[in-house]
Amino acid sequence: MVYTTNLLTSMKKNLQMKVEECEIVEKDTDLFDYEKCMSASTIAEFETELISPLYGFKDNIDYYRKTSCLYFLDTIAVPALIVNAADDPFFDRNFFPLEKSCERGGKAPIKMVRTEYGGHLGYLFHQQSPEEIKEGRKQSWLPMELSRFIDHVQTKTL
Repeated sequence: MVYTTNLLTSMKKNLQMKVEECEIVEKDTDLFDYEKCMSASTIAEFETELISPLYGFKDNIDYYRKTSCLYFLDTIAVPALIVNAADDPFFDRNFFPLEKSCERGGKAPIKMVRTEYGGHLGYLFHQQSPEEIKEGRKQSWLPMELSRFIDHVQTKTL
């Protein structure tokens, strides 16, 4: 929840900066409702008020449905690794289409990994804990998992 609050605050600051610094968009624009964006209490509300009208979507749900990669997963031709954290504020924690993975009978060569924690892009910007340093880890989890996946694909396909 802390991550979500921080991200939403950052999104609002970015919007405010764009409105103040760029004379292209003004607070009283017809493109979106600036006050509703700034009073949004969730990322979904912010996306409904800003992203949806700017890009022609009805609301955040329409935006999510029409931009989701779910509809294209079966057409992936090269091995792919999909990593998701259950606490990612951009995704529904109750939805993770494991049936699309090759282990569960999916048509495409997809490996899906879900962790309980990681937030949104948390794997990329992970700071090692003292315990991880003591264990001798030299990298955060994602680079290690990705190199393991690439090694597996390479040894199975060559």
